[in-house]
Amino acid sequence: MKNKNKQIGGTHYEDMDIQPWEVMKAWLTPEEYIGYHKGSILSYISRDDIALVRKKMKYEDLFKAGSHSQELLNFIRKKDGHKEYD
Repeated sequence: MKNKNKQIGGTHYEDMDIQPWEVMKAWLTPEEYIGYHKGSILSYISRDDIALVRKKMKYEDLFKAGSHSQELLNFIRKKDGHKEYD
């Protein structure tokens, strides 16, 4: 998983042998996997207004939304036969 070393808000994924996104790709249909990322993006973006009081959380949530967006973009591009973006 490309975003493994870019984790924000803790270290709970760093020591895992397999990343949750990889498990989800294996278990979910492509449509379900795409829906998961769309829902996560909406969730993190909607927190932005609440987090204005706490700048650190605001930036973390927006970065997390960006990570999901990047994964979603790469997944769709690969599915459509295009190369991934870094």
